[in-house]
Amino acid sequence: MLDKTTGKSRGFAFVEFADAEAAQRALDQLHNQEFQGRQLTINVARPREERPPRWENDRGERRARQ
Repeated sequence: MLDKTTGKSRGFAFVEFADAEAAQRALDQLHNQEFQGRQLTINVARPREERPPRWENDRGERRARQ
C-alpha cells in the first residue's frame, strides 16, 4: 500500500490465499519474523468499520476528506 500524497510505502499490504489453511500456515510461520530489517506483524483482515466523516465545514455540514 502506498501513501497517496508521498508515494512511499505505508508499511503494510494485503495478501489473499487460496484457502484458510494456507493463510494460517503463513500466519504461523511469518508473524514476528524479521524481513529486510523490519519485524513482521501478521493479522487476519477484518471488514472496514463504518465511521462518521472526519470534519465539518463552516456551515456545519459534515464532509469526508478527499
